[in-house]
Amino acid sequence: MHNTSNEFLMMIEPAQDLFDKEGIEDKLTERAQAVWDACTPSDWGYKGVHMAGHGLVSDNKDHTTPCGRTTHSLLVPYVKHWRKAIPAEEIAKLTEEYYEVEGAPGDDED
Repeated sequence: MHNTSNEFLMMIEPAQDLFDKEGIEDKLTERAQAVWDACTPSDWGYKGVHMAGHGLVSDNKDHTTPCGRTTHSLLVPYVKHWRKAIPAEEIAKLTEEYYEVEGAPGDDED
């Protein structure tokens, strides 16, 4: 599923050739982890999972973000390993989600 509407976060299908094996460990990756840690999994699950490639596999649930968007368990791996494939609007939504997380510091406190 590829959907960048405001109801979803990181519902993209990144191209395999944009995978960065080392990954990027920076403020944005930390923010993605903080948002992920604040997500709530659905009570139900799909019958299958998403094989993202490079050994990364999603769980079988939708997850609700602090702002009420739907995301998946590959949120952090996408930000870390497929950064080049993430549309700017998804980065903007991730930043909005981060500031919704209780106790998230502002830019001047990072």
